[in-house]
Amino acid sequence: MAKQKSKKGGKKTVKSSNSIAKGLRVYFMWGMMVLAFLLYGNTLGHQYAFDDSIVITGNQFTKNGISGIKDLLTRDFFEGIYGKKTELTGGRYRPLSLVMFAVEYHFFGDNPFIGHLLNVLMYGFVGILLFLFLERLFAERSSPIPYLTSFLFMLHPIHTEVVANIKSRDEILCLIFLLIALIASLKAVDTKKLGKWMSIAVVTYFLSLMAKETAITYLPLFPLFMYVFRKEQLKLHWPTFGALAVTAVAYMALRISLVGMIGGEDSSDIMENPFVNAPFLDKYATIFLILLKYFWLLVLPHPLTADYSFNQIPIVGWSNIWAILGLLFYLAIGIYAALKIWKKDWVALGIFCYLAPLSITSNIVFNIGAPMAERFLFIPSIGFCLIVAMFLGKIFEVKKVGGKLKINYLFLVLLGGIILLSTIKVLTRNVDWYDNKTLFSKDVKTAPNSAKMLYYHGNVLLKEYMATPKPENLPLLDEAEKSFLRGLEINPEFIHLTYNLGNVYDQKKEPQKALKYLNRSLELKPTHINTHTLLGKIYGQYLNNPERAIHYLERSVYEFEVDNPSVLQNLGNAYAIGGQFDKAIKVFGELLEKDNSNAKYHLNLAITYQKMGQNVLAEPYFYKAFSLDPSLKR
Repeated sequence: MAKQKSKKGGKKTVKSSNSIAKGLRVYFMWGMMVLAFLLYGNTLGHQYAFDDSIVITGNQFTKNGISGIKDLLTRDFFEGIYGKKTELTGGRYRPLSLVMFAVEYHFFGDNPFIGHLLNVLMYGFVGILLFLFLERLFAERSSPIPYLTSFLFMLHPIHTEVVANIKSRDEILCLIFLLIALIASLKAVDTKKLGKWMSIAVVTYFLSLMAKETAITYLPLFPLFMYVFRKEQLKLHWPTFGALAVTAVAYMALRISLVGMIGGEDSSDIMENPFVNAPFLDKYATIFLILLKYFWLLVLPHPLTADYSFNQIPIVGWSNIWAILGLLFYLAIGIYAALKIWKKDWVALGIFCYLAPLSITSNIVFNIGAPMAERFLFIPSIGFCLIVAMFLGKIFEVKKVGGKLKINYLFLVLLGGIILLSTIKVLTRNVDWYDNKTLFSKDVKTAPNSAKMLYYHGNVLLKEYMATPKPENLPLLDEAEKSFLRGLEINPEFIHLTYNLGNVYDQKKEPQKALKYLNRSLELKPTHINTHTLLGKIYGQYLNNPERAIHYLERSVYEFEVDNPSVLQNLGNAYAIGGQFDKAIKVFGELLEKDNSNAKYHLNLAITYQKMGQNVLAEPYFYKAFSLDPSLKR
């Protein structure tokens, strides 16, 4: 340790630049975790929202806890909620986050706090790992870029969906293991201990792929990092790169064997395939318009919304100026990166870090089933933040001298503005993600032309009313009706809207209006199960037409194999009203076998026997019904 004499002739210990640098590193890394909680701590009291139902609350395999892990590891990402038949485009194999959710559910049950807490913790860990990766990457150069890039990444409001929505744990896990693989790959070269660090790189890269397919786009970036920063050691990197390439091939083989190729067969439903009806040239004009929107959201992340599906971003042609600008912009940065990367240009490397992970979600290579989503910018934003950090450092001459950052005061003012605006945006956007009602009520305004968002909004209001069907809650039905009707104006063939309008008018006791939309649902999809069950109810309860009620309810129970007590009860009632007493008795008997303590089942059976003139048989069922629920005597 360096020492110098004091004025009194004694010796004064002075910390070396290395110890100062180490202290700065430690404080900075702890600061990343603190920053994560400062930005996203207000999500810890949130409920489940949006896609959380897909992976947690509505996923039968996840809710099986640890015993469901085998299914999660061997089936499509969506099979746990939608079953084997789904109209979503392409197969998805991302079991890692689902396994984690299953373990959480096993030990903590239906507890969103745990999910939100882990998301925030892991986001802070991402910030630390990003800093460690960039610090090792820039090891041979004295640079503040690792600090600036990591800090800007953590602050960026485009990440609110990923952190605030528990489901997006797949994005966070993917990046965590990808960064560890990158660090291990560099350490393998720097320390020449290939065996140890290659093993870590291979395992973590495989886990990254198991979290989300996006990690495969980083495979060509591994050698680029080495070329730009370790050219003289490039030959040491090829064994590691070869091992990573084999890992990617092994993952793809596993994936294809279980769920098929990435992309798969395109859906014919425009709600799941936004380009299904678009001419070839118009499709790519729209894609480049969307790509320009992506970049603009990185520059100015406002407004933000959870959904960009049909028809929030209409199909455009090449006469659209924004599509042309999008094409020119991406051609320009792509050509620049391709030409400059061989000169070891850092900006070119940042461009590749942006373009590579964005390529797989751009819809250029294959259709992913969604035109745009903010979560798709989570990993690409690293490249953007890296470039911004480089320019800020150069313009304002931010330097690292003797273990300290030399900072221009004008830079501090600019950085302070970025911190203030980003923090405000993140905290306020987090509030929108509190629960489905809060999110959809907000985003139906920021995405007013999205038929899916209008469906989400109306559906959450309809469910709230059906849970408490009181006169004072009728405004919920009215608002749901408006959202569904507006959605049908955008997409008249969106079956979820026609079916739910049938539900709205069922609740309002307006059977003719319900029939209008339910019949339209069957025109769109003749085998729509829920429509059959609701039509059976409408004809039986409101229109006194047991014949039609029986037709739809029999299809539901015997053809579509619906095993729902309320549907069976409606079928039994329809049989009884239609004079098919033997069938009614059989159905009510089946219900009693499932739940002998249900007073209404006993009462229905008693009334059926009474209608048959068999009062002796009816009497014990009346007695049992009234003893279970005395209010039925009224």
